[in-house]
Amino acid sequence: MGDAVREGMRFGCAELRADDSPPTLVWVEGKDGALWTHQVEPDGTSSARLEGAHVGTRYGTWTWVTQTIDVETEACDLPVGDVHPAVGGTVTRGSLVGAGGQEQLVVDPSARCDEHCPNELRHEARPIGSVGPYLFVEQSRYVYACGAHGSSSVSFVVWDMEGGRPVDLLGAVPNLAQLRDEATKRFRDDEESVGPAFAGSPPRITELVPLVDGRKLGFEAQLTIETCYACSDGAWSSYTRSVRLPTAPPAVLVPFARLPSSVATFLSRHPDLKLGGWSETRTPAIPQSG
Repeated sequence: MGDAVREGMRFGCAELRADDSPPTLVWVEGKDGALWTHQVEPDGTSSARLEGAHVGTRYGTWTWVTQTIDVETEACDLPVGDVHPAVGGTVTRGSLVGAGGQEQLVVDPSARCDEHCPNELRHEARPIGSVGPYLFVEQSRYVYACGAHGSSSVSFVVWDMEGGRPVDLLGAVPNLAQLRDEATKRFRDDEESVGPAFAGSPPRITELVPLVDGRKLGFEAQLTIETCYACSDGAWSSYTRSVRLPTAPPAVLVPFARLPSSVATFLSRHPDLKLGGWSETRTPAIPQSG
């Protein structure tokens, strides 16, 4: 277990600040993709910083932790006796660790290789945002199994950190019919240049993304259709095309739609940082590192 995780688990052991006000924890992503959590004061300044994503809830602070696991791969037997050596493979296990060592297992991919192993496998999991106690997690997977080409797949889950379980917020988007109509129009407009989509199924929501809009939190819904491999746009899995549209949020997210003034001020001073999420918690501040 790394130092950042140990520090995150010390949140429950440090002393409260002198004014006994709850800290605001703001986790962000830098341009290099690294995640950091800042303790933001009422005036928008950062008084401490800790590596990783840490989110406060009614039941304590949770730290996002990943573990990379090697998986077995095998060589490809090609025509005329050639062999393509095994490239290698990894999967990523993602969990939330609490101050007392509790764990919520969010992403638990299989590392087993049964009858036939792929030639190459890369699986990753990362949080793309949090809203209140809800953590938005995206998984991506690339597999090459000795065919004509490899294949990519992406999946999305919203995890309730207070309930310790996944929740279906995609099905709770209130303006689904309107989103499908607009997405269908967009896809039809693209048919001449990209090619037609596979008929039969309406666009489906595959991801819900929180975005900062001034001092408010806005949301985009990603809608996806099936298409040919060559028609894929790379926005989601292979054999798909997607569009993103502004959307009204599910009802459970509405109370978190307005950013605290301290968070908005902090972000305005750090335009190079992308907001992951913020949380107010009665658990103590990030320990000062000196």
